[in-house]
Amino acid sequence: MTNTAAKNKNPLVSIIVITYNSAKYVLETLESAKVQTYQNIELIISDDCSTDNTVEICRKWLDENKERFVRTELITAEKNTGIAPNCNRGVSAANGDWVKLIAGDDVLKLDCIKEFINFVLENKDASFVVSALDVFGADFNKEILFDEQFYKLSARKQLKEIIKFLYYPGGAIGPNIFIRRTLLLEINGFDENYPMCEDYSLIVRVTRKGERILLINKSLVMYRKHESNLTADSNNMINLHKSDVFRFNSTIIPKVCKEKGFFLYFWHYKIIYFIIKNKDKALFNYKISRYLIVLFDPITWYKKFLKFLK
Repeated sequence: MTNTAAKNKNPLVSIIVITYNSAKYVLETLESAKVQTYQNIELIISDDCSTDNTVEICRKWLDENKERFVRTELITAEKNTGIAPNCNRGVSAANGDWVKLIAGDDVLKLDCIKEFINFVLENKDASFVVSALDVFGADFNKEILFDEQFYKLSARKQLKEIIKFLYYPGGAIGPNIFIRRTLLLEINGFDENYPMCEDYSLIVRVTRKGERILLINKSLVMYRKHESNLTADSNNMINLHKSDVFRFNSTIIPKVCKEKGFFLYFWHYKIIYFIIKNKDKALFNYKISRYLIVLFDPITWYKKFLKFLK
């Protein structure tokens, strides 16, 4: 077997661990990368200027476990920049054919990378793959699964569905995304205009490019929901995250709707966000927006009506 053929059947995967004040949980994340049944992995840790001892913990762990990986690297920042820039620093350092980003408090299941690689080898056109995930933490013990048919829609119809899908629980939220590195480079990585909602922007920009989002209907990652999440680290972090989500949802999504001819959705979102903005100018209420989307979404109510008829 030639080196090229071997590489194609055993591509290099870059696991990029994104950290910020992750000292409490990061060892669980790193250990979950270490025990992966898939072997051809490089491990990159990108820290966003933690104020706790995250960097020291990671450096010590890498020194003790670096032989497990093809290569390792620890990236640090001189100031806190947000999630999207931190992800981009990790991606810039990556050499893998595929990228698996994970926060420093989440966990990869044992066969996570192996399952993703088997899937993309069987689906040659795959560039962006999403798995189901488990949500866990103090008050969480449930599994989120998705409708596989949703991810098999054509690019045009899929765009409309994903625009709606962004407003509902679940979906592609970062830990369950597996993406080809060249695709990330083609779209210039994560959008740093929205540093605290990197996954939303990524989904829309990938879809606008015409790429299909494919699903592995298995839970391959564990998403930790807790009071000290990266976006719940402080009131300031919460405000920054919600502000970014509001700016993205009220500007980018209507723009995409309009350019693709989804005029119903364009006016739908513009009106809803006008109401929200003028109702509470201090802070965008994320939960209220979801309820309003459902309330004013005629397609949702049409589906509920059809379900009622059955």
